[in-house]
Amino acid sequence: MKISKRYLLPLITLSLFIACSPKPKSNRFKITNLNDEITITDTKTKLEWVNGSEFKEFDGCKGFPKKPTNTEAFIREAVFKHCENLTFAGHSDWRVPTASENQRFVIATKSVNITPYYTIKACPRVIGARGEKIVSINTHNTKPIGEINSWVDGTNGGVRCVREVK
Repeated sequence: MKISKRYLLPLITLSLFIACSPKPKSNRFKITNLNDEITITDTKTKLEWVNGSEFKEFDGCKGFPKKPTNTEAFIREAVFKHCENLTFAGHSDWRVPTASENQRFVIATKSVNITPYYTIKACPRVIGARGEKIVSINTHNTKPIGEINSWVDGTNGGVRCVREVK
C-alpha cells in the first residue's frame, strides 16, 4: 500500500498523539485470586467470571473440541452440567452465561486490555445460552470479537461459567 507524501505528516502526527495519550484506567474489572483460582468480576454488570487457575490444569474456558459425536444437544448438556457442578474460588453457584452477557464480557475485557485465559485450542469461541439453544461467541479469531453465531455441530467451543455477585 502506497501512502501519498501529503498524508504522511498528518498520519505521523495522529500516530504520535494516539501513542502519547494517557491510557484510561478502568476500575470496571476486579481480578481475584483465591487459592490460585482466579476470577474476573465486572463491577458494572455485577457478574463474576471464572478465569482459571495458575497452578492447576484449568483455564477459564472448559473446552469441548469438535468431534463427530459432539452435536449441539450433547454439548448443551455437557456445558450446563459443567457449570452447575462447578465449585471454583469458593463458590458453587456458577451457571452458563447468556449470549449477550458473554458478548459484553468479551468486548469489554478486550477494550481495557484484559485477556482472560483462553489457552485451550478448543476455546476460540465461548458458549452462551439463548433460550434452550446454545450459540458461540467469537473470542479472538479473525472474525469480529464478540460476534455471536449459531451453534454448528462440530464447532470448537468452550464455556466460561459466571455467577451473580452482590
